[in-house]
Amino acid sequence: KNPELIITNLFDDFLEIESYIEQIITSKKRVSKISHCVDILKEMKRYRDMIDFGQKLIDDGYNREIVTDEELIAFQNTINSVDAKCELESIYECSMEYLRNYNNKPEFLKSRLRSLDDVFKFERSDLIVVGARPSMGKTAFQLQLGIGYAMNNHKVIAFSLEMKNSQLTQRILSNVCKIQMGKIKGKILNDPEKEILENKIKNQLKHLPLKITDSIYSPKNIISVIKKEKEKNGLDIVLVDYLQLIQTLGKNRTQEIGDITRTFKLLAKSLNIGIIFLAQLSRSLEQRVDKRPILSDLRDSGEIEQDVDSAIFLYRDEYYNEDSEDKNIMEAIIRKQRNGSLGNVPLYFNGATQEIRDF
Repeated sequence: KNPELIITNLFDDFLEIESYIEQIITSKKRVSKISHCVDILKEMKRYRDMIDFGQKLIDDGYNREIVTDEELIAFQNTINSVDAKCELESIYECSMEYLRNYNNKPEFLKSRLRSLDDVFKFERSDLIVVGARPSMGKTAFQLQLGIGYAMNNHKVIAFSLEMKNSQLTQRILSNVCKIQMGKIKGKILNDPEKEILENKIKNQLKHLPLKITDSIYSPKNIISVIKKEKEKNGLDIVLVDYLQLIQTLGKNRTQEIGDITRTFKLLAKSLNIGIIFLAQLSRSLEQRVDKRPILSDLRDSGEIEQDVDSAIFLYRDEYYNEDSEDKNIMEAIIRKQRNGSLGNVPLYFNGATQEIRDF
């Protein structure tokens, strides 16, 4: 049933391999997938050759022995002998697969913000960036999405690189209970509000598949947590607040950010999960008359706009204009959407409770 496990067990107990092969030959039972087992053995042999040859080069280096050109060529040939795992499919096969699944409509991830979901087509394997200037409501927007996805039974992890878990918890409680965050934070609830809080925690948040963490900062550790959670408990959506706070060791920040987005795009594709990054925008947009963000406003942008599948920017006119008629309105501006249309979605924003809902 599991050829990889069988082969691994053989190598763990190599002295018994002859007797095991003899059992296979003399057994009356039909051995399935024998060719697959042989392929695995061949591949493991090539990896063993690489390890042995690499160790020889290390030993020669320590012993100050000159490695000949012939040895280097042989080592290169050993590396090249390891086949890349690539499955090629004809366009006909792909087209027929499309026809067979034509009646199975695409499954988009729904946030419960209907006006946004109508325009924003979020699929598993997508990498999304949500950008805004400070105080626009980035974290509130991302948490509103996370709560909505979790309420639709999607398993969500939120990585907070900026806030502590306790701060995120207060924002979530304020949002779900519709109680002012100042009262949640100060612990000055009246009796009816405290009752609402307790009921929401015990009856709603208890069953919400939303997990948060504030202790992971490096790409390697974030990816490790994601992979483990996906394998152990299942995972649909990852939220990261925010992109520029991810720690790396390089010097060229623009190139680093580009490397991060490419890595997480490949991760989203390989694990079939959706990933949403928050991103800080350049202050240069403050100099424009129209301060609604555009793609080039992404700080340390590098190749962010190329790597992401969609880019959404947040704008609140009342932040810049005291006399604005658009009070409590957050604009979700879709500047890029690889599989959908662009547009501007007005949403209602309640800063006191960190709640965002359809306008």
